Amino acid sequence: MRANPLGRDSAIMGEVVADSSCFVEMETVFGGTRMVDWLAGEQLPRIC
Repeated sequence: MRANPLGRDSAIMGEVVADSSCFVEMETVFGGTRMVDWLAGEQLPRIC
């Protein structure tokens, strides 16, 4: 991605790991983990 001029400021923001329960967790700034809720309503992409 960084080879393209439009992606030169890209950053790694997560990783994919095998999970038998198929849930999505995020790591908090304090080092804990939180479960990411399922989307409700229209299934639009999450844009931060």
